[in-house]
Amino acid sequence: MGREFLIVFMENQIEAQYFQGHSLLLYVSVVDQEKTSTTLNVTFPREDSAEHVMSTYTATRGHTLKLNLPYYLRVTGSTISNKVVHVKAMGKR
Repeated sequence: MGREFLIVFMENQIEAQYFQGHSLLLYVSVVDQEKTSTTLNVTFPREDSAEHVMSTYTATRGHTLKLNLPYYLRVTGSTISNKVVHVKAMGKR
């Protein structure tokens, strides 16, 4: 089980024409039977900026947390990009 994740949303040409402007979805669940909840720090770059957005969420065992992320995080083409979502879990017992 991991505590730190880097997530990239890849380009999808078929989907792009229908979902431009909508949110990207990330679902998070606590699967460790010893933890009742986990605090998540989610960081990603701002659009057209060197700054980052950081948000904190609490995920509870037995429930799925749905995160809405901005569509601009989807990577397009075959270029090097900083469009990475960094998720770090801090556990509570």
